[in-house]
Parts: sequence; structure tokens; C-alpha cells
Amino acid sequence: MLLKKSVFLFLFSSLFFSDLVAQNNDSLNSKKIDLSTKKFYYQFGIGYNFNSGSAYFVNTTTNEDGSSSKNNFSGSLGKSFDLSFALGKKVTQNLGLEMDLGYMWGGTNTENNQFYEANSGNPLTVKQKVEYTANTFRINPKLVFEIPFAKGNAFYSKLGYMIGFGNSKATYTENWDFYDGSTGTGDYTRIRSGGLVSGSTMALGVRFNVERDLSFFMELTGNNLHRTFKRDILTASNENGKNTLSSKSVYQTQTIYVKNATNTPNPDPNQPHQYPADLVGYSTVGFKIGIVKHF
Repeated sequence: MLLKKSVFLFLFSSLFFSDLVAQNNDSLNSKKIDLSTKKFYYQFGIGYNFNSGSAYFVNTTTNEDGSSSKNNFSGSLGKSFDLSFALGKKVTQNLGLEMDLGYMWGGTNTENNQFYEANSGNPLTVKQKVEYTANTFRINPKLVFEIPFAKGNAFYSKLGYMIGFGNSKATYTENWDFYDGSTGTGDYTRIRSGGLVSGSTMALGVRFNVERDLSFFMELTGNNLHRTFKRDILTASNENGKNTLSSKSVYQTQTIYVKNATNTPNPDPNQPHQYPADLVGYSTVGFKIGIVKHF
């Protein structure tokens, strides 16, 4: 559904802007606009990346009788606003190279969970909300294939490979209901780091020349990205309004992701918890608009 909406907005904007350019031809330089002699360009862009549906999060419920249910829903840590700056060079009229540098300012994926715990004779129900975000710096070299048309305008496609780095944050908000009628709250923050975001990228777009050497572009984007984290650290712990981070053991505050995880029934509190490493999804579909300066 998001992809269909993005395609509709892209086509509508293309028709609108092409009509606007046609209406303002007289305001452009009366000489023929020819960008074929311009070998280099730089551009600024802003866009948004939606969940692609290739990864998932889980809403979990466990009950007093031992039954449980899990509901998967699609998501992506690549969901984000996307700011970019790129330098490009045209090798031929139809082929170019581009180096795109950017920052993906992460959107939120939210899980809602509910757990029953025995809790040493005073059972409780935990209602938990977990919000996942990730901010990512990225480096994205690309090949650009371009088909010029009418006075410096062009259709184009881009293929590239992205490498990104940055942390992912998970914020836990809990409300506790004990069977003796008392209540409590917990707020925790965990930061995952290490490893690199990597994978292929693509874009389909159109560029309109608006002034000599200056163009406007719109494009649809798709990213097939993943990451394997190396570590997870508890950086904040507040229970009933009190900071309890210093009372937590290393085993409780640190997790390392390894190929073969080993944990015992009575773990060493001074050693990190181990967890099997797996691929975390960053894949997205989205759109971007911006300006291009040719020189």
C-alpha cells in the first residue's frame, strides 16, 4: 500500500512539475538549455524511507495459565527521514558515477507486550511498550543511467551499494500491577552497536531543468539492507522513579552477539549475557526530492 501511494505521489508530482516548467519556459534563458557539456554536479536531497515489510517485530502476550500468543508485524530499522549530499560525474551522456553521503534519522517501530510473572509469591502483570529507533550515517556509491529528453530534462535510474554505521536504541516503558493491589513502573534504555548496515540500493527518478545549470529531481527509492549487531548495553534503568542502573550486574546490563551462544543456569554475574547473532532488517522503500547544480 505504501509503495502504491509513493508511486501515485511520484507520478502526480512529475505531471504537475512538468506542466509548471512548460508554463514558465519564457522565464528561462532564451538560448537552448544544454547540459551535455556539464561533466560534474552536486545535489542536495531530502526524503522519507518507509518499512518495506521484509523484517518484523513481535507483540507478545503471556497469561497466568501459561498460554501465550505472538503477533508479528512488519517493520524496519531503516524507517527514517533521509538527508543527503552527493557529488557526481557524467562519464558519457547516458552513464555517470555518484558518491552519495547521508544521514538516516530513524522513525519509530513500536511493540506492545504483556507478561505474567510469578515474582516470588506476589505475582504481577507487566504491560510493556518498546520503541525501536536507529540513526545511521551512510556512504552510498552509485552508477547512474540517464535518458535525456527536452531541454536538459532526463529520466534516470541508479544502482548502488550502501555502507552505514550508527547506534540503535530500544526504550522500554513498563507498568506493573501486583496481585496484592500495589503498582509500579520501570523505564529502561538499551543501545545496540557494532557491525555495519550494508546492502544494495536503487532509485528511479526524473530531473527537470529549471534554470541554466540548476535542476530539480524526484525519485522513488528502494534499499535492501541488513545488519548484524555486536553488543547491547543497558544505559538507563529507573524503577519506581529511582535510578537502579548501578545495582545491575554485568550479566544484566551487557549482551554480546556471537555465532554460538553459551549460557548456563547459574551464569557468572560479571560476564556479559550471550545471544545468537542474527541479521536485523533495515530494508525500505521511499521517495526523495532535491536540487542539482551542474558545473
